Amino acid sequence: MPGLEGVHGDVFVRCPDLGDTIVKRPTVFISSTAEDLKPTGYRAAARDAALAAGFYPEMQEYWAAKDNPPLRECLAKVAGADVLVVIVAYRYGWVPPDQQEKNAKKRKSITWLECEKARADGKKVLVFLVDKDHPWSQELREEHEVTLAIQQRKATPELLAEVQWRVGRLDDFKAWLNTRTRATFTTSNDLRSKIQSALSQWSREHLGMDEPPPRISDPDRYLRTLYEETSHIDIRGLQVESGKAQRFPIDDLYIPLKTILADESKASRRSRKGKEEARLGMEGRQPIELHGALKHRKLVILGDPGAGKTTFLRRIAYGLCNTRLGLSAKTTAKALGLEKDAFPVLVRISDLVDHIEGCCGKEQSAPHNKVLPGWLSHFLAARNAEEKTGLDREFFDEIIANGRAVFLLDGLDEAATREQRECIAELVTQAARHLEKCRFVVTSRPPAFEGKAILPDFTQVRIEPLEDPAIKGFLTRWCNAIFVGSERQAQQHCDELLKAVRARADIRRMARNPVMLTALAVVYWHEKRLPEQRADLYESIITWLSRSRKRDPDRLTAEACVSRLQELALAMQQHPEGRQVQVSRRWAAEQIAREWPRGPGQSERHRIEVAQEFLAARAIAARPEAEATPILLTPADSPRLYLPSWREVVLLLAGVLHKQGHRKVDAFITAVLESVRGDTSLADQARCAGLLGAAVRDLSAVGYRPADPRYQELLDRVMGIF
Repeated sequence: MPGLEGVHGDVFVRCPDLGDTIVKRPTVFISSTAEDLKPTGYRAAARDAALAAGFYPEMQEYWAAKDNPPLRECLAKVAGADVLVVIVAYRYGWVPPDQQEKNAKKRKSITWLECEKARADGKKVLVFLVDKDHPWSQELREEHEVTLAIQQRKATPELLAEVQWRVGRLDDFKAWLNTRTRATFTTSNDLRSKIQSALSQWSREHLGMDEPPPRISDPDRYLRTLYEETSHIDIRGLQVESGKAQRFPIDDLYIPLKTILADESKASRRSRKGKEEARLGMEGRQPIELHGALKHRKLVILGDPGAGKTTFLRRIAYGLCNTRLGLSAKTTAKALGLEKDAFPVLVRISDLVDHIEGCCGKEQSAPHNKVLPGWLSHFLAARNAEEKTGLDREFFDEIIANGRAVFLLDGLDEAATREQRECIAELVTQAARHLEKCRFVVTSRPPAFEGKAILPDFTQVRIEPLEDPAIKGFLTRWCNAIFVGSERQAQQHCDELLKAVRARADIRRMARNPVMLTALAVVYWHEKRLPEQRADLYESIITWLSRSRKRDPDRLTAEACVSRLQELALAMQQHPEGRQVQVSRRWAAEQIAREWPRGPGQSERHRIEVAQEFLAARAIAARPEAEATPILLTPADSPRLYLPSWREVVLLLAGVLHKQGHRKVDAFITAVLESVRGDTSLADQARCAGLLGAAVRDLSAVGYRPADPRYQELLDRVMGIF
């Protein structure tokens, strides 16, 4: 973008009044206690003043994962700033234990040390003290801790001495500040006005500028790129007369998803009556449209594979792009119940993980810790530099600071390892806590959302399966989109398709999943029939995808391509760092050990992602039993088949094996049962029973029952605890 240059993460702007002079946008470090000045809005007022004056505000909220980051980190941020603003009221604040002063009675607060660092570096310190005559809550004073302790009958001489020391040191700090130019403030608006005025004066003195440098970052290119990515739904494997894959406007095919707000039944979940009452409490509530859950600033959407999580986020991004670009459309910020100036930030969590892994400890400008909120803007800046949208890290920091960002974080479960999921969960938790005005919507498959990967204080919702009206609504939209301009043909095809979907209970169950329903529609379009079982459905999908490629004599046959893809899918499942949904072309080529149609080197999310689990199951089923069993049952202390990322592989494997004969399924179930030894804990037995039970239920459409009597014995032992 003309006039904008990035140099080592710094942002420069051309100022018309200064000709061709390049002026660095200055940085102000905002220093204050947080426990009293953040919840009362004073820190936000300082941030807004800095932005209005043309400064970049360096604040702990952007780069600290915890309330008390290391002293060296704080002082390094001060060293990188041009000027420091300090705000002081009636709290002394955190006293770093790792400071040079060894005498505990003379130790200084972090705010004091930051001011000293700025002065030592020759930087201006702008001091703002609360007006002593301005009313101030007792709860926000150091003395309140003693009052509270007395009320609770927990007061001790040690506590009194500690508070007296803090009050005395606060007086010492204020006396030190009083030797410098200072101003007093009352309300947050008063503070904002005075800080903006002081920073503007600093700009005039140091930059010779009467006005702050103009922002020239234009988000239109970013928004239009995002709009193009989210405005349509691509249906692969669908061929009509044109012979090309179809792209449907998202508003033409999208059907509202339903959910039950999990937090509405929180009380019953925590009650003494336990899970049964929680279940009854959830059943007693009426589902609402999923977009209604957007009223919650921090939201987690749980859903099975294909439930519509990604499409839902894409539709939010699409609607916000419509509003920001001034486009007339059905889906807008208003229709979604969001603010008209909300700024969409759509992120695949697996991409964010890759970025953090690739940059942490390797780039000087990158956050030093993997859970710091600053990774969000660092990632966005890097991605937009690659896409050449003209937006830099400062732009995203400002959008985030102003609270306009809507973070749409897709696929927590796609972080390959438990450690990575927990890392991202901590990062998002810290970001949501510090960035109090921004919105966060996170999606995940339920099995991966557990333990430390759970986001505290986030409202949880789970996408409900499609009901009959929604299924009919989607198929009606589908047929109208296929038979454009022919209402009679559209209605006839819709009636036939609905009849086929409703004909069998197993198909009706499959149709309750949006992706499965779409696949059913594609398969019916081509085959005029519907499969009986999920594995058969996937087989049909893979067949049509492989045959829909443009024919080329130099290309592999469709069958050979699928064979290679299934080997690649299994390799991605078995990756040393956990299940991968994106790999480099070079790595992919190495796994299939023969030429790949594209050259190596770049990272690419392959087409196999939607059916990756099925292809992996197909690869396992193609192996001899002696080779296939260890893939699932190793390592012995944590077999792969119980990992969340392998569950779908196991369920589909049962279906693939059944096509080879029921004895193949029997052998698979027997191998799993033999891994459950006599000394296996009841919890592990229950885990095994749950997995095998799900696989058997998947085969109920073909009447399969395990021949091994140990299967029923296992179920009886596990159910005995109830």
